[in-house]
Amino acid sequence: MRSTIGFRVIALDPNFKKLSVEHIVSAYKRTKSRAILLDYDGTMMLQSLISTTTNADAVVILNNLCKDPKNVVFLVSGKDRKTLTELFSSSEKLGIAAEHGYFVRSNPSSVLRR
Repeated sequence: MRSTIGFRVIALDPNFKKLSVEHIVSAYKRTKSRAILLDYDGTMMLQSLISTTTNADAVVILNNLCKDPKNVVFLVSGKDRKTLTELFSSSEKLGIAAEHGYFVRSNPSSVLRR
């Protein structure tokens, strides 16, 4: 099974049910607040592209998500805090959890802390 963005699904739990886009959009619009946690290492970027660059389209999407006052957006990664801070310095209001959550900052104006 292949997705349209180049990822391959190896296996799914037998009870897995795909969510419909209509259901997701409806729930998204109804909520008063949203916590959006994104895994950078493999979810946001293809494994082969993760090294030291960010995808400009991904940054635009992150910034658009962060602009909505109902959203709290965090990028979670195993990468070190210096690398993530440099890669996503232009992302407005983006929270970062570096080194698998060992260091966390709630927005770009704060420092990554344990």
